[in-house]
Amino acid sequence: MFYCSKNLQSRSKNRVKAEKTDRLFGRSTAIDYHSKKHLIHSNRQDGYEVPSSLLPLPYSFHPLHPLHPFHNPLPNFLLASVNCQLSTVNCQLSTVNMNPTEKSHWKTLDRFVEINSHWVKLIGEHLETTEGQIVEYWRVERADSVVILTIQADKLLLPSPMYRAGVAAATLDFPGGRVPEATTPAAAVPAIIKKELGVTESAIARIQPINTTGWEINSSFSNQKLYGFVAELHPTATVNPELIGAAYPVTPDGIRDLLKKLTCLQCRALLLEWQNQDDFRFRI
Repeated sequence: MFYCSKNLQSRSKNRVKAEKTDRLFGRSTAIDYHSKKHLIHSNRQDGYEVPSSLLPLPYSFHPLHPLHPFHNPLPNFLLASVNCQLSTVNCQLSTVNMNPTEKSHWKTLDRFVEINSHWVKLIGEHLETTEGQIVEYWRVERADSVVILTIQADKLLLPSPMYRAGVAAATLDFPGGRVPEATTPAAAVPAIIKKELGVTESAIARIQPINTTGWEINSSFSNQKLYGFVAELHPTATVNPELIGAAYPVTPDGIRDLLKKLTCLQCRALLLEWQNQDDFRFRI
């Protein structure tokens, strides 16, 4: 078999092009194996025999491919070093991916305390860490919580400050509460608003979730999750002024002033999350 090839300069340019493409994309997409300018043609008048190494092959083994023996850009000792390092990395990745959860779970040895109440369960356990250390661990299981940003006439309404035994002080917070058993977070919203602001469900024009997936409040200590909602009241709905502790306009300045008063981390997180969302305010 005979062939007619381009001059060495053309072949060199094609080779450089293949090298650059492989480095960018990790494969020889620019070799254009089916393109006529890179194919090897038969021509009996040239008098040259086509070496077997130059016969058209799949692109991953094409002579212009950087990893083909005919066109290997790296010395053998460098290739051996690279292959060795790649093998080590692949081996390590295989080890890590073999069982991704094996090292993330601690083994529960025993439960020595369990105290139950309506809203919370206190648990004391002995756990064995992945390093084999035995630790005493305390945690609670409790109902998920809901916090509601309540809006009427472009103002955020907050109930009167309530006493919080955890900090031994009255704090300003958004309406919120626990999610009763067998109830969804969204279904718990009307009852919470009625309890804290004294308005009925019919006074609520719409309810919009802030986070559709519950946020872990303290994953190292509790399984409790937080759900946030924005509830807009009808402009004509009557809200008992004695139940309103504060009202802030739904503007950047109003939210900035409110953040100076809010010390509840959950309230602050949901307010900022809502502010950063695309639908900053309800769209009619």
